[in-house]
Amino acid sequence: MNEEIIKKLAEAFIMMRTDGMNIEKTISSAMGICDATRPNKSKIRALREEVLWFATEMEVVLQENNHKGGWVNCHVLDLLSKLQEEISELITAIREGESEDVIKECVDIANYAMMIADNSRE
Repeated sequence: MNEEIIKKLAEAFIMMRTDGMNIEKTISSAMGICDATRPNKSKIRALREEVLWFATEMEVVLQENNHKGGWVNCHVLDLLSKLQEEISELITAIREGESEDVIKECVDIANYAMMIADNSRE
C-alpha cells in the first residue's frame, strides 16, 4: 500500500475511535480503499526488502504467541478493539520518541490488521 492509502486507513480508524464512528462502516470503507487501489498481483515480481523485513518481524511476534491458539475463531470486533489499543500504544511510543517501541507497536498493529483481513477472506 502506498502512503496515501495508509494515511486514509489510519484517519478512518482514528476518527472511529474519537468520534464513535460505526465499526462496520469503518471496516467497509477501509476495504473499499484497499480494493480500489490494489495492483494486479501478476505484476508483482518480488517483495521489497522493507516488506520482507517487516513481514519477518510480524511472523516473529506471531510465533511468540502460538500458545494463544491463533485468531481464526476471534470475532472481527474483538480484533478491531485490540487494533485500537495498539494504535493508542503507537501514539504513545511516537510521542515518547522510542523508535524500538514504535516498531514494536507497528508490528502489533499490522498483525491485528492481518488477522482481520485473514478472517474476512472466507
